[in-house]
Amino acid sequence: MNMLPKEGSPGGRVSGLEGLTPIRVEQVSPFSLARYLLSQRPDLNLNPKKAQYKVIFQRLRELPQPNQESLLVGFFENGVKSFPNGGALGRKLAEINNISWFKPEGEIDPLVLQGHADEHLSRLGLDTLPLRIINNWGTAWSTAWDAAVAARDAARGVAWSTVSVEAWVAGADIARVATLGTADDAAWVTVKDIMPKRGYNESNPFLPLTEICKLGCCPIGVVPNKTGQQEFAVFIPQYRKPRF
Repeated sequence: MNMLPKEGSPGGRVSGLEGLTPIRVEQVSPFSLARYLLSQRPDLNLNPKKAQYKVIFQRLRELPQPNQESLLVGFFENGVKSFPNGGALGRKLAEINNISWFKPEGEIDPLVLQGHADEHLSRLGLDTLPLRIINNWGTAWSTAWDAAVAARDAARGVAWSTVSVEAWVAGADIARVATLGTADDAAWVTVKDIMPKRGYNESNPFLPLTEICKLGCCPIGVVPNKTGQQEFAVFIPQYRKPRF
């Protein structure tokens, strides 16, 4: 029997859930997030017992971005005990949730992509690499399988040694419903305050990858070319001019 009140109930909350006790970081899950969101916005029509992050964020996209941000910040700041930089993570997830994936709004300037790739590698203390642009979906997928993960692992190794692994994993798992690059960008905000104490004084190395995603492209990563030299591959979907 469905005991939830109808949409538009007094206060916009669900009876019996408004007094939710904050959970521990390791308890963050689709169930706990859906349950919290339902207590704030019953009109999202979520089923916590069957919730998946993908479905949750699809429902959230039906709301204006400021509303999404308010709900996500509320969860990580009030619904979870002492989540590291919870407010920043909530804002980052709302930002990621509103990216128009694989939909370039115009012709992409390779110099802009090169700049983001260079910044990503530089923040990891790595040498910059030539840019490889891929325009074919099949080639993009096969290249992604072969992509070196050394750059990502370099920063992850530092981060995992600095703070609760649960916080990093929670942020990454939620953002992973999006696409390559953004998961680590979201997770990074949970450890950013501690990184300087561990000798890492650079800014978020994954933010440039999210900037590539915002352009409608997908950062694949470091891959060897036919001669064995490393390049930084980026997939650019075909731009389709709007019809009038």
